[in-house]
Amino acid sequence: MRSVLFILLFPVLVCGQSIERALLKPNSLHFRNSIYVFGFEQNKNDLNFKLYKVSTDLSKLDSVSNTLGKEKAEDLLEITADTLHGYLNFYFQKANSKNLATLARYNDSLKLIAKVENFESNKINSLTTFENETYTYKNSTYTIRTSEDSLGRQFYLTKYIFISDQKPFEYKQTWQYPLEKRNINTTHVFYADSEVVFIYVTILSGDRKGQWILKLNSKNGTLVKGIKLNTNGDDRNYILNTFYYDLKEKELLIAGNVYTKQQLDIGSKTFAFTGLNKENTFFFIKIDGNNEVVSRDQKTIPVAVIAPVAKSAGKPGSPPFYHVKIKELKRTSKTEYTAYCNVYKSTPGSLVFLYEGGFSFDVSIEEMGIELTADKIYNSIVPFPGLVNTDPKDINGKIELKDILEFDKFLYKQPIADVEKQFGKDDLKNPKWIICKSDMKTGINSFYNVTIGQKGIESKLVLQGSKYNNPAVYKIKNDKLILFNYNQETLVFSLFVANW
Repeated sequence: MRSVLFILLFPVLVCGQSIERALLKPNSLHFRNSIYVFGFEQNKNDLNFKLYKVSTDLSKLDSVSNTLGKEKAEDLLEITADTLHGYLNFYFQKANSKNLATLARYNDSLKLIAKVENFESNKINSLTTFENETYTYKNSTYTIRTSEDSLGRQFYLTKYIFISDQKPFEYKQTWQYPLEKRNINTTHVFYADSEVVFIYVTILSGDRKGQWILKLNSKNGTLVKGIKLNTNGDDRNYILNTFYYDLKEKELLIAGNVYTKQQLDIGSKTFAFTGLNKENTFFFIKIDGNNEVVSRDQKTIPVAVIAPVAKSAGKPGSPPFYHVKIKELKRTSKTEYTAYCNVYKSTPGSLVFLYEGGFSFDVSIEEMGIELTADKIYNSIVPFPGLVNTDPKDINGKIELKDILEFDKFLYKQPIADVEKQFGKDDLKNPKWIICKSDMKTGINSFYNVTIGQKGIESKLVLQGSKYNNPAVYKIKNDKLILFNYNQETLVFSLFVANW
């Protein structure tokens, strides 16, 4: 039996504005510059679904409700939700009948678009449920599928169109593009709109060996251009991290990590991340609207580890490796960008990567080359003291690969349970974070405001509660947060505006 845990809100940052409402099994999400809170209302033997829409300053509150019939809240599983294809989609399942589901679909103005009862739960999303590589743009979904035969594995990029907003997600195929056979290791759709689709591809052998960006026409699935990231004669790995696409100029900036063949050889399934405890190398490649590479730049970032040395009676182990990957790339002017990075640590021979910290730097792309200007602490890889759990059973902040063939995914995907909830900068342009520490034994999630003070890294607890009650912290502006919590004793959820 799950124990009841009481949420505590620590008001060190709360600035006054708040909303409280009674609700059962509540949860929340941030969508199109509003906060949505949803849950159940019990009215004798009748159960209602309740949905609130709240402005980001908590000054405006709207709500709708919808009957679910003669049910009890305790007989239903927790509500699951997504915002696929621009709708607010809520799914209800009975604890004793998990093979059936009910869908309530709303637009962002709380208008009920559709309600579908008692459909097979495996049709909640017929594409994204069974495909690891999907990308959605408006009413289109792209999937990467594979098939095996005597010649090897074949990859297919397929475009589907969402059929009807009155049904669970069902699709019809628009086109399919078969990629090169046998030699491909990974494929990843990272951008699509009404005109183009961009795919990142790693080819293991043959004349085209290396990493590629493929540009396709999104209307008919024809190949527009293939751009090789590593030039001829360069056997290093150019692994995608992130990108920025200029819709007006049709320019694409690709950024990622460079690994030498000695550090990473996917073809032979070997890896030895030698040197990554000293430096990481980034590449920046700009592709113009005519599909030509207009600039190629590389920068090496030094890694200086400043952390307590663990005392050991035996022989000290090998030093860990530090993998710096760009989590977010934003453009601030025509030639300047801000890159925010995460740092992950691994040990020799291991494919387990643990979150270690984060920093940002400014990127300037000029005619003479690229310049990086980093945070004051960019080269000090310091674990957040006492906040990052190193328990091997803890999935928070951890990415674990089954095979080195999946290494590309480590660099372009985020962990399922990310301990770094928010990142920003204070008035002095020093970094600040919201870090979530999860206690596996108690199920308590603790959110800390972490800053750089006179004594180094400082942290203050801002929100704490059972993970089963879905506490959350949303970044509204660089200096504003909204905190969501739930009191299991009073059955009341709360939203607070907080200064940050």
